[in-house]
Order: sequence, then C-alpha cells, then structure tokens
Amino acid sequence: MLPRRMRLLCFCAVITGSTLFVNAQQARKTENIIFMMTDGLRWQEVFRGADSNLINKKYGKVADIESVRKDYWREDTDARRLALMPFLWQVVAKQGQIYGDRDKHSDAFVTNGLNFSYPGYSETLCGFADPRVKSNDKIPNPNLTVLEWLETKPGYRGKVAAFAAWDVFPSIFNANRAGFPVNAGYDAFAEASANPELIF
Repeated sequence: MLPRRMRLLCFCAVITGSTLFVNAQQARKTENIIFMMTDGLRWQEVFRGADSNLINKKYGKVADIESVRKDYWREDTDARRLALMPFLWQVVAKQGQIYGDRDKHSDAFVTNGLNFSYPGYSETLCGFADPRVKSNDKIPNPNLTVLEWLETKPGYRGKVAAFAAWDVFPSIFNANRAGFPVNAGYDAFAEASANPELIF
C-alpha cells in the first residue's frame, strides 16, 4: 500500500450481520457491511475528477484529447468527478461514506514507512504497523485482522468473507487460521456452503 493514496476497490470484505440503528422516524437494520479498498488509485481523480495535467499525449498518453475532454473534463470539481466516476458519486457517496479528500483535510496515512502493498493492507486491517511484515511475500500474517476478530464473535461467526483480486490476500488474512472464506486472485469460489447466487 502506498502512503498518500486512496484505496477503494481492489479488495472487498463482506460482513453480513445485523446491527440495529434507531432514528427518529423508524428502526432500521444494517444487514451488510462492505469494506472496499484499491491499490494504486490516486485520491486526486477520486475527489477532483479528470486531471488536466494527464489529458495530453506527453504525460497521459491520450490519443484523442478532444474526445477525452468532452467526456470527462468539467470546470467544476464536483461535476468533473461525477463525470469520471458516476457510480461512486451518484450511489456510493449518497448511500455510504467516502473518506480521503485531502482538499478537505480528510487525510489518512499508513505509518509503517514502506511503500508497497502487504505491509499497508496489514496495517489497515489490523490497526497497527508491524515491523515483521516487510515484504509482499506470501507469509501468513502473524497478526489478527479485524475480520478474523469479528469471525470469533457469536453474532458474526460464519457471516464473514473476503474477496480479493490479489493472490497474496490469503496470507494477509492468514486464511488457514482465520476461519472465514478468503477468495483471491484467480481461484474459483468453491465454498461448499455457498448459495447458488454466489456460484457463477
């Protein structure tokens, strides 16, 4: 994980449970929590939209500059980011929460001093940096992630799963110890208890 970068989509951990929230009008249940991260997505595009410094041939390697500007460039920052990432800003931002807008001082940094993935994901998922986690090698994480901790709670046992695009995540989650399904890389999802909607 690179410090100073926003992470949203590469790994998706799904926790299904029921937490009761009460507002003035009605009681509502939160049935699912979806936590998403991505590796290498710049916060500038997420919160500012298309970067004018990259809409060119020299730095952005853009072949049809006018077409890209027409599709994605807007003078207003909110309109520009909506044009670039419509689902994120029309759905996710309205129905959930997005953090990391440095223009609004919503900064987040890893503290491990390393500029690559496994140490950053471990710190994010465990809540602290561990100097023993210092490579991207497939070494089982010695630390407990928040998902493994949740899996030990009676209300969440059997309701936690992680899906990831990188084949190192089974090690990051320490899948052999964790007790919940971890599907990563190009592995087929073959959980015996999976319902037909998950098998496709």
